[in-house]
Amino acid sequence: MVATHPTRKPLRLREFNYSSNGAYSVTIVAHERAELFGAIANDVVVANPAGVAVTDAWNTIPERFPTVELDAFMLMPNHMHGILWLLDEPSVSGVEGAASSAPTTTDPRRPALGTVMRAFKSISAREVNRIDDRTGSVWQRNYFETIVHNQKQLDALRQYIEDNPLKWALDEENKSKR
Repeated sequence: MVATHPTRKPLRLREFNYSSNGAYSVTIVAHERAELFGAIANDVVVANPAGVAVTDAWNTIPERFPTVELDAFMLMPNHMHGILWLLDEPSVSGVEGAASSAPTTTDPRRPALGTVMRAFKSISAREVNRIDDRTGSVWQRNYFETIVHNQKQLDALRQYIEDNPLKWALDEENKSKR
């Protein structure tokens, strides 16, 4: 008997080209919302070795994809948030002064957001499983993304990411809250 899966609603916009130049915010959740990556103590993230591996995998994305630049990032006990930029050319400096964060043109040298996220999830999962001497899924099947359209939205997303540990005590997914 073949297992069937319920039809999942696509998370991506059908008409949008996710290799377009610009900023994207992503959230990736641990499989079954397991708190694999550390804890929050006094509103500060304390990453365990698996969490350090996830952070390291995130920080090495530009080595694998030179036209990707990293922006804000926050690892939480059971998920992570990050902003990244798909650029026309490899970056040598920050993009803080970019006139617009809205995605614009496409370039065959620039990977699609999905390609970058698949690589990140694969590399980080392999390392987390090695460190924790475990097998199986580390991440949920998909990820959530926001296409960043302007500086105001970018600033709000950066603030949300930075403030995320402060909200952990109120988070429904926080197992210690239950």
